[in-house]
Amino acid sequence: ETGSALLTRAQREWVDMNHMMLQLRVPDRAQGPVSGHRRFLYSIVQHPAFDRTISVLIVLNAAAIALVHLGQPPRLTEALFWANYGFSAFFLLEALLKMCALGTRAYFAQRWNQFDFTLVLVSLVDLALDVAVVENLLFDPVVLRIFRVFRVLRVLRRFRKLTKLFKTLFLSAPALVNVGSLLLLLLVVYAIFGVQLFHSVRGTPEELRAGTPTNYEFVNEWANFESFGLALLTLFRCATGESWNGIMHDCYRTNAGLSILFFVSYFLLCNIFLLNLFIAVILENFTDVVEEYEAPVTPEHLAQFVEAWADFDKREGPRGAASYTMSSKHLSSLLMSMPPPLGLKGSEVNRAQVLRRVRELRVPDHHGVLHMQEVLYACLHRVCGIELSDREHNVHIASRVMRTFPTLVKLHETTPSENELKEASTFYAASYVQAAWRGFVVRDPTLDDPPSPQQRQVPGPAANACPGASKRLPSAAVGRMRVAPFQAAPCAAEGGWQAAAEPGASQTMMPAGGDRHIRSARGAAASSSDYRTMRPQAVTDDEFNDVPQRC
Repeated sequence: ETGSALLTRAQREWVDMNHMMLQLRVPDRAQGPVSGHRRFLYSIVQHPAFDRTISVLIVLNAAAIALVHLGQPPRLTEALFWANYGFSAFFLLEALLKMCALGTRAYFAQRWNQFDFTLVLVSLVDLALDVAVVENLLFDPVVLRIFRVFRVLRVLRRFRKLTKLFKTLFLSAPALVNVGSLLLLLLVVYAIFGVQLFHSVRGTPEELRAGTPTNYEFVNEWANFESFGLALLTLFRCATGESWNGIMHDCYRTNAGLSILFFVSYFLLCNIFLLNLFIAVILENFTDVVEEYEAPVTPEHLAQFVEAWADFDKREGPRGAASYTMSSKHLSSLLMSMPPPLGLKGSEVNRAQVLRRVRELRVPDHHGVLHMQEVLYACLHRVCGIELSDREHNVHIASRVMRTFPTLVKLHETTPSENELKEASTFYAASYVQAAWRGFVVRDPTLDDPPSPQQRQVPGPAANACPGASKRLPSAAVGRMRVAPFQAAPCAAEGGWQAAAEPGASQTMMPAGGDRHIRSARGAAASSSDYRTMRPQAVTDDEFNDVPQRC
């Protein structure tokens, strides 16, 4: 129905990459505190050294719990007793610092913080029961202390290979549930048959009550078919391969042929087929996970993109909910904050190369706003994109994107016409031209000379040079110059002035030879800034390579 069977392997991998992209979520991030003491605490808990310190304490806590053993010396018991109090105090202090720095709402908005706070409460209950010496409890208080070992999961997520294994188990869980259900059904059916066929192997009820000894080695009071529950346990033991043939030999007493058929068929179905099917499911998912991490764009790269995007996202509300949108002017900064292949962080690139990358992405611009899905899709398509037909793209990607990101639907409603939808490169091109021109005007003191009437005339097609090449446009006229509607015309004389207006557009003055730097800059009305700090975009490679030197 969806036509996925008609896709090639490369196309299916590209569709799977897009489905993985749709699962990404930008975490909520509240604004940093304004008050002095909270701002100081915020800087502490957000520092990488704080997280590393907590990780070391988690490892030490697990090691302290592992030191408990039978017959331990009194000094070790006392040391572990105080170590329990010390670690509980440290983890409680961590929770309090984060709640004070982030705020209660922002703290409990993160699942890892919820997990940590639950373990802190369990530790406090353990300490309270230890101090109060409550008797006649339904459980051993030591069990509460063991729960703190689960904090090790915070440390394990730092290791890439262990992350692969955990992800494999997570992806295998649905299939393992199905195989496990089939195995349970097989156990139930064979348990019912076993009770009917082999319930009297050890003897009659009268013989069992009289305690008549039997000569069976494997069929005993813990492994038999005298009840449905014991039959399930016995068959589960046989599924592991533990003495299944010995139990089969002991069941020869009732019927040798049925015993062989029963146990051999059960062992083949359960041990050889179903249990190996468990292994096959896990290995298949592990292969898929390994291929994901060996692909041009791995889950780690996607996580780096989300982390970088979170710094530029337009937050909504006091909780800092992600809107999945950002301003167009931050696109170059986003690229410079991500490592390759999605970004340019760590690469020695100049402004022209940054502009070229932005132009290659062709990210749609919604009146100065970019959406995360469109930016990430453009970055992925540049690295490993595969062309799909319009129908395949709509069925496998576009329809799911619109359902997943309602904010993208709203942006497209604001620009319903494709003619109105521009690319982010247009914004950067116009911004760069404006900033570069204003910097050029400020640095050139000769622009105060008024132009002659000949300088304002547009040379005809037969003109070989620009008259009045030694004069420049006055600075008073700079403010009246526009960037958007002009098209440059070549001029042989450097430093002269000429204009070539597009049909229906007013004439605009520009430096001679400017067509080498500016081919077109339409539909851009962006605020300018210092051109030396911007990472703009351009139209052709030759133009951008020459603009910084000219300006």
